[in-house]
Amino acid sequence: VEFQLTIPRYKELLEGGKPTTYFVISIQKRADEKWEVDRRYREFSELNDVLKKTHANLPSLPGKTLFSLKDHSDLEARRSGLEKYLKVSISSTIDSPVSLDDYHKQDIINNEAVKRFLHVHFFFPEEKYIY
Repeated sequence: VEFQLTIPRYKELLEGGKPTTYFVISIQKRADEKWEVDRRYREFSELNDVLKKTHANLPSLPGKTLFSLKDHSDLEARRSGLEKYLKVSISSTIDSPVSLDDYHKQDIINNEAVKRFLHVHFFFPEEKYIY
C-alpha cells in the first residue's frame, strides 16, 4: 500500500477555553482517494511510543517543550519536523525489529495503530481490521 503523507498546515482550536494546536495530516492513496486527519503533538508521541515497541530504528520526534508553542515559527518548525517523522517512519520499511522472534522486514503502514492514527479503516471499510 503506497501512501503520500504531508502535513501542509496546523490549526488552533479551543478546548476547554484553551487554544490547542492540531496538525493537519493529508493522506493520499491514489489520485481520487485523499483525506485529512487532525492530530495533536501528544497523539504523535503516543503513536511513537507504540511503534518503538516493535520497530527499533524510528526517527526522533521534534522535541517536546514544557510550555505550549505559540510563536508561528516554532509551530512551523514542529509541523515540518512531524511531517519528516511521518515520511521517514511510516512510508519506509524498517529492517530492525526489537522483537528477536521476528527477523523479516516489518511494514509500518500495516501496523493497526498507524491505520487508526491515519483513519485508514474509515476510508477502506471493505478491508477487515482487528483491534
